[in-house]
Amino acid sequence: MTDNYKAVIVDANIFMHRPDAINSFGAATVYVPYGVIEELDYHKKGVGEANFNSRRAIRFIGGLEGNSTEGFDLGEGRGKLYFLIHEGNFPDADHEIIDYLKTEKNLGHELPTLITNDVGLQIRAKAHDFPYQGYEAEKKEINLNQFLGLYQELILNDGLLEELLEEGTISLEEPPFELFQNQYLTVRGSEDTELPVRYEFSDKHKLYLVKPLIEPVMGVMPRNLEQRCLADLCMDENIHAGTVIGRAGTGKTLVTLASAIDQMNHKRIYNRVIVIRANIEIGKELGYLPGDYNAKIERHFGSIYDASEVIFAKKTKSGVANSLDSMLGKTVIFETLNYMRGRNLANSFIIIDEAQNLSKEEAKTLVTRIGDKSKVMLLGDPYQIDNHANDERNNGLVHVTKRFLGNSIFSTVILDKGERSRLAELAAREL
Repeated sequence: MTDNYKAVIVDANIFMHRPDAINSFGAATVYVPYGVIEELDYHKKGVGEANFNSRRAIRFIGGLEGNSTEGFDLGEGRGKLYFLIHEGNFPDADHEIIDYLKTEKNLGHELPTLITNDVGLQIRAKAHDFPYQGYEAEKKEINLNQFLGLYQELILNDGLLEELLEEGTISLEEPPFELFQNQYLTVRGSEDTELPVRYEFSDKHKLYLVKPLIEPVMGVMPRNLEQRCLADLCMDENIHAGTVIGRAGTGKTLVTLASAIDQMNHKRIYNRVIVIRANIEIGKELGYLPGDYNAKIERHFGSIYDASEVIFAKKTKSGVANSLDSMLGKTVIFETLNYMRGRNLANSFIIIDEAQNLSKEEAKTLVTRIGDKSKVMLLGDPYQIDNHANDERNNGLVHVTKRFLGNSIFSTVILDKGERSRLAELAAREL
């Protein structure tokens, strides 16, 4: 939000909406009234989003370098921040701001623009002909492929592409960019043919064609090239850890759960499937939930039941529940993060769902629980985070991906194409 302001006064509600809002005003001078700091300090206690953002804003402002005389530096290409200490006894920051602007106007000084989403304060500013503006944070999403350094597409000549189709593998002299061990990507030729491949390096740079499944896995057939790569990752016994990063509706849980149950029931590779989630709720906490332990935690695993509806191909919800319930507590086990310390999860296919809500420390705790002859898959959407302490770059899912990239027993798949519905894909991208 850079409207070429010379100077702005930022109200407390802006920080409660976006803690780093002061970085949004370009080279403008930013004034923060003393009353705004007091208001943020008052609201810092609590578990709501406004409380979290108040704490984060205080830490952000407190970490700036500078002094009250020369201002506090906001970084390259940005202006400076000054604390506005206006003499007087004011009941709140709003009265302090209005009185300050009155004083400046009477002195004939050029007025800073008031930035507030408080309609009442906007009306008061309007009544005095003070410049004001509402604030709406721009939606700036990181490109995860760029952030992780993953190139997703490679152009091949038609000869190599034909060899890949015939032999299932080709060797490269030298890739045109850095590739990581077990990296999935798409190759193209002159005819715009798209083929999914996996890169491996031992003594040579090699690409292996990710072939389509001959038959569905537990009734699930990958619908696109990305899901085909995910199924390949889940089925590869040489890869012991993987991450699946994708928006809502891209098939993360469905394909992974189907692959896990197939390898347990049919291939007998694993003795059980363990699904773990952090018990973080969307919106306000529900408080006490009735029932025993299993009844309480099942409410956190709705996505698993939804995926099972497709896997078991039942027409009614009760039929699906019965199919999954026949395995619950025996070969399919639900666990929450709370009781993982000290566990040793051997001979298991472990699915850590909604891993974007884990902290880095929590992700480490879970992955270090993985025992012999087990595989772990961390699933999540960094663009839908319910843990207010995390963001797109800093969360357990992305942390594990960054630290494990290039290891011979790890791989990752990024899913972009939504398959749930056109509406779900539109909502995931635009809202």
